[in-house]
Amino acid sequence: EQPTMAIEIYKQLLSKYTTKEDLKNTLFVLAKLYEKVNDFQGALIAYNNILSLEPDDFKTLKDLKSVYLKMNKQEEALEILRKLAASDRVDYEILEELMSLLYKRKEYDEFIETTKHLVKFPNADIESIQNIIAKVFLKTERYQESIELLNKILEQCPENWYLKQALAQAHVELKEYEEAITLYKELIETEDPSKTQMLKSNLSAVFCRYGSFLYMDRQFSKAFEKFQLALRYDPKNADVFYQLGYFNYTTKNYAEAFTNVQRALELEPENSQYKFLMADIYIAQDNLNEALRLYKEILKKERGNKKAILGIADIYVKKIQYEDALEFYTKIVELEENNVEALCGMALCLKNLNEFDDLDEIYQKVIELDPQNAAAAEYFKQKE
Repeated sequence: EQPTMAIEIYKQLLSKYTTKEDLKNTLFVLAKLYEKVNDFQGALIAYNNILSLEPDDFKTLKDLKSVYLKMNKQEEALEILRKLAASDRVDYEILEELMSLLYKRKEYDEFIETTKHLVKFPNADIESIQNIIAKVFLKTERYQESIELLNKILEQCPENWYLKQALAQAHVELKEYEEAITLYKELIETEDPSKTQMLKSNLSAVFCRYGSFLYMDRQFSKAFEKFQLALRYDPKNADVFYQLGYFNYTTKNYAEAFTNVQRALELEPENSQYKFLMADIYIAQDNLNEALRLYKEILKKERGNKKAILGIADIYVKKIQYEDALEFYTKIVELEENNVEALCGMALCLKNLNEFDDLDEIYQKVIELDPQNAAAAEYFKQKE
């Protein structure tokens, strides 16, 4: 019960042992003692010393991997797991752990390859593995492969509502909205009532995406039918009001745009995307103070939001407050030194403040980043 003292004794013993087996055993005990006192660096050294004596020691590699994971050194743990997976002593647990880490690190191609080995084990949960492969196909935008695999799994377990939702999602990504709608309607009719509201919300989201797709395809009447259906299944789907507001804004119907985006913000008051659109509507109506208020609200919640900082700077330019605008353009350049829009904004403010010393340098950088930039070209033309 005095591990620190035990560690010192075992370290002394190391100098007295000469046989490989004695050294390995002592180093192993040392490593475990280090782990006990949370000295993971000491444990790493001990395990690596064992591997210097026997590089392919399976148990030591597993222990070393565990220490790396405790230290949150995923890359090092992954390398060990790959080595263990290549061993003829590899077991189901190792491959499962390798899969889990690959998935966590979004290394999906290697993840798929690993599953091919995992399914060969007699105790493999094939359905579960296929399910997660289908999810990976979705994440990697291999939607058709995901649909084929999910349909195959559903032949074995046709009542699995989770898989049907994943299948619907894949159809949505391929813009096969009718197939997704059919799946959700079937689920709403057959599933436990406790899931009904969630399924209706998901179906509402599908109708919303379908409506947006039809609108962009200039099928306006059909688009608005889908938006109405989206609200029928979920009257509180804020994204429907946002999309309607966006389409109103693009057609310069600012009164309707304001009404719809205001409703979206009532449902989701902290949604920055909705606030940005509302700010655009305010600017279109020359209500600069309200737009400025919204940008500042976003920035207060999301420090470093470049779009909000740039919006504030642009409004200050419109209000002919060049010193204030310069402050915010400078903040953008501090966050992103090659931001052409912010550099041009800085130059504009400096000119209007009669501060010309840095203009050559700023516009030269703009030209390097954007050779066709009209403001920079005009500046150098006037200097000729």
